[in-house]
Amino acid sequence: MSLSLRSWQDQAINKALNWYSSENQSNNKFLINAAPGAGKTICASVIAKKLLDNGNIKRVIVIAPRREVVRQWKDEFKVVTGRTMLVVVGKNDDQGLDVCATWNSVDDQKDLFQTICETDNTLVICDEHHHAAVKAAWGESADSAFSKAKYVLILTGTPIRSDGERPVWFQYSGGEITHPKDGQFTLTYGEAVDLKYCRPAFFHRHEGKFTVVLKDENDPIFVSGTTGIEIDEKKHTKKFIGAIQKSCDFYTLARSPKYKKDGKTPDLNSYQASMLEWGISKLEDIK
Repeated sequence: MSLSLRSWQDQAINKALNWYSSENQSNNKFLINAAPGAGKTICASVIAKKLLDNGNIKRVIVIAPRREVVRQWKDEFKVVTGRTMLVVVGKNDDQGLDVCATWNSVDDQKDLFQTICETDNTLVICDEHHHAAVKAAWGESADSAFSKAKYVLILTGTPIRSDGERPVWFQYSGGEITHPKDGQFTLTYGEAVDLKYCRPAFFHRHEGKFTVVLKDENDPIFVSGTTGIEIDEKKHTKKFIGAIQKSCDFYTLARSPKYKKDGKTPDLNSYQASMLEWGISKLEDIK
């Protein structure tokens, strides 16, 4: 079938194929770091098809984070390549097909993956690769299962893990990936938005105000998300003021569900209820 590819996909495909075909190339891993929603699945499927058509590989293995993503891969891969993928869930023998599975299943299916990579020239596509930290079970399993792969295509939109751990096959220095420049292609979120591949994300502020009445106190304490806590310092000691500020922290109040006297029924006049109502109204406007 004929596909209309985006400019960045064309560039990434050509760069990946050049990397894989270059002489004396000891590093068989190509990295595509592109914003979520930019079209990495189609891009990777086209790379696989070209390698298959050229006779560089015979099999493809796709590893994705969740079962629903695995199913999406199976469908899109079939559209692009015309080939059927076997979704690996439990223990499976090698049936000669391309296969796709979750990261969670890599350890259980390690023998199967090793057999495929050793028997046939295989392209391994690792989707959302940042899930496989070097020190975690997934990273260790991947390093072992795919050590004999002909090529590895690494896909991610968030290569830097929030816990600071390094995904397997990545090299970092100063918080940046040091994988060879010729062996990677990056499309930033900002670029994807400018090119209208992705929509911009907006985080709206929902102002909240609380009135806190303390036991044995006549005057309430007012708490706001913008002005903080209003306390009459003449009436309270510094020690007591500190305790009030800690218990009346805006974030603490905002995230604490408020119920009616039965302790089960949500108070629809609470901050959280107003935030949900405002959010629902905003979504309706966007629709």
